[in-house]
Amino acid sequence: MQKQIPRIKPSQRPKKRYVLFSLSSENKFSFPMLSNALWNAIVFEIGKPEALELGFKLMVFSKENGIFRCRRQKCEKTKKIVNSLKTVSGVKISLKTLKTSGTIKKLKEKI
Repeated sequence: MQKQIPRIKPSQRPKKRYVLFSLSSENKFSFPMLSNALWNAIVFEIGKPEALELGFKLMVFSKENGIFRCRRQKCEKTKKIVNSLKTVSGVKISLKTLKTSGTIKKLKEKI
């Protein structure tokens, strides 16, 4: 019989923040393409161990706006890194963070 892995209590899970951003670029990006490209750009910028600490994940993307998730303690650092990205997969981009929220529902209303 297998042992069950104990569940992490909600109070012990890392807190998250959701960030609304706008993206303008020469090319159109699909969700998986943009997600992989942003992750690879962040890893290239700061290294994999630090990138994992950010807790970055692209949640929603449609046309020019999107929402990504990060850890609360690393939110400012994540926004700084994402705003500094100038090229993704060899394509010039202009990415600007607009608003931060603790829930994704509030940001989806803005899109």
